[in-house]
Amino acid sequence: EIVVDAFSGPGGNAIQFARFFKQVIAIDIDPVKIACSQWNAKIYGVFDKIEYIQGSYFDLVKTLKADVVFLSPPWGGPQYNK
Repeated sequence: EIVVDAFSGPGGNAIQFARFFKQVIAIDIDPVKIACSQWNAKIYGVFDKIEYIQGSYFDLVKTLKADVVFLSPPWGGPQYNK
């Protein structure tokens, strides 16, 4: 069972998925968020179950193989589209 966290951010969802899935692929475009996610995964003891990819999910989607894809894109608040 492999799950992709397409917009992983600091890793909250990826860490929880790692508790229940065989492997998690965590993707984010921001290297700082990837580093935070890696740190958090180490604290929660699931670092070895998560593969980190810095990049855009949209660029990678055709190359990924997974059983589940979790999409929770970042939201910029009420002024996001203005």
